Amino acid sequence: MKKYITIFILLANFIHAQAQQDLYQISPLPGSAKNVAAISGESTSSNSSFLHDGIDMYAPDLYPVQCIRGGVVIDIWKKDEDSGWAVYIQSLVNNEVDVYLHVDTANVRLAINDTIPINNTLGWVSPNNKHLHFSRLDSIAPLR
Repeated sequence: MKKYITIFILLANFIHAQAQQDLYQISPLPGSAKNVAAISGESTSSNSSFLHDGIDMYAPDLYPVQCIRGGVVIDIWKKDEDSGWAVYIQSLVNNEVDVYLHVDTANVRLAINDTIPINNTLGWVSPNNKHLHFSRLDSIAPLR
């Protein structure tokens, strides 16, 4: 019985450490490429009347995009050739979904139901967009 309690405590400590690590991972762009353009509630950089839902981070073409917390790919799709890929990753901790838009996934094999570890490379900033759009949804619906 004591052996099982020890294993349970070790597992609980691991889960707590992972949750703490998730809190400190705040940018999907490693290094210094974190120039923020438009954030939630602001007009987009094109000055349209659309209120931006998320955050745009400018970065050089093909700059790596990393998963900011562990999760499961629940959707991946491409609107058109110019937009890059949209990658939706549901947290392993709750129902929140991290959304990465304008990602070039060349040479990265992502599929629905893949488990993605923290800091794993999802792809690169799409050359046609020159920025990564990141947002977090409270739940998984609606996706598109």
